[in-house]
This record gives sequence, structure tokens and C-alpha cells, in this order.
Amino acid sequence: MDPNKFTQRSQETLNTASQLAREHGNPEITSAHLLLALLSDFEGVVVQLLQKLDVSVGSLAANTEVLVSKLPQTDASSQSSVGADLQKVLKASITEAQYLKDEYISREHLFLALTGVECQVSPIINSLPINRAKLLSELSALRGSHKSDSSDPENS
Repeated sequence: MDPNKFTQRSQETLNTASQLAREHGNPEITSAHLLLALLSDFEGVVVQLLQKLDVSVGSLAANTEVLVSKLPQTDASSQSSVGADLQKVLKASITEAQYLKDEYISREHLFLALTGVECQVSPIINSLPINRAKLLSELSALRGSHKSDSSDPENS
């Protein structure tokens, strides 16, 4: 997986997920850390998308935080590695970018991947009043004709 194919903001989100895993003493970075990282960007496209769909971002974050608190813990000073759970999501994000005809993987692709593959956060995501059609429709409205065709599409 080419890290240069991720937008700057999606790379920042992955770094935040890694930092969250370290802060919680988790040996692996998982889909739960990724979801928390996406939800922590209040101005980001994922939070905007969820708000348009009338999803309580605060409740979603709280439920995800509970999940993270139950993950295995180790020495907080050790480096966390990308777990198989997150690897599956990252691979699916490539497919999501291709589906939307984007050259770079952005945060919305990461979120779509979280909703589309079986992973740690699936029970939480599946409890939301959303489905793929609603997500894609609202995402299209938010993005307009904007594409992820550079590493920094938000500023191009």
C-alpha cells in the first residue's frame, strides 16, 4: 500500500489513530482508533456527513471510546503496529477511492471502508440509521464535483 496515495488529511487522521492507540496503551492500531480519529476532526467531511444524516457524533464517539477502552493494553511507551483489522479497512479504502474515481485516498474513503467491511467497529456502525446509498448521496452533495485528485484536495 503506497502511503503517497493518501491525502495529507487522511495521513494526519492515520497518525492521530496511531497516537490514540499509544495513549491508550494498545499494541495495535485498529478500526476503532481510526473511527475516533475521524470523529475528532469536527470540521472534517466525515463529521459533516454524519451530521447531515442526523447521527449523534458525540454518542458515536462515546460508544467507540468504550470499545477502545476494552482493547488489549501493553506498555504505553511501546510502538503500536497496524492490526489486521485496520489493514482490511485500508485495503477497502483503495476500492472506495476507485469506485468514486478518485486518485487519492481521502477521509471519506476511509469512512466508507469502515462502513463496508467487517471490522471491530461494525456493531457500532451497523446500529446507526445509515446505509451505503444514504452515505453516497449525502457525500455527493457535500463534495459536489470535487475529486481527490491531489495529495491536498481540500486546498486545491
